[in-house]
Amino acid sequence: MVTMTGYVSLFAFGRFVYKLYVFGHNLDPSAPIKVEPFTPAIFGSKQIANFTTHSYPQLGSLFVGIFATGSLVILIWHLISGRLALLRDARAETVTTP
Repeated sequence: MVTMTGYVSLFAFGRFVYKLYVFGHNLDPSAPIKVEPFTPAIFGSKQIANFTTHSYPQLGSLFVGIFATGSLVILIWHLISGRLALLRDARAETVTTP
């Protein structure tokens, strides 16, 4: 689950960056306003011609982050509790064996 969350998140972010790149570099040559090709801001603010664009994470990014963090915490908890149970069983086995 953690691996899939990581892959999907990275793919979504990479696709977002690619779409922004294509948006800023696929300009109509017959447009009345001529602008040099650009990549819009991925995070933060950026000046493009006489416009200032802003791009900041919103609620969906927060939800994905909470889900990814929760999945990672559950994975770590299960790994630690499984290791402790294995050690507990090994100790119990050595104590009961004559």
